Amino acid sequence: MLARAVAEGAITGEQAELIGATRLEPEYTLTQAATDWGVNYDTIAHIRVRAEQPVVAWLSEQAPVRRPERPPRTRCGDPRGQTR
Repeated sequence: MLARAVAEGAITGEQAELIGATRLEPEYTLTQAATDWGVNYDTIAHIRVRAEQPVVAWLSEQAPVRRPERPPRTRCGDPRGQTR
């Protein structure tokens, strides 16, 4: 999914790597990523959040949410048509 987001220009490869490594590899923490990137923890956490936002938007475009149809309402709001 992240590779497709990169291929379609939603995020960069570097952003995908950060998201994938810190979300999907439990042994690679944000603390380790901060060290590897040469920034503090708060900065890397902010970078990841900013990288995830366009992924969420891209995913929303890929599969729009469809709300299930509700049964028609009848008298007194009872879908079976029974009244009190």
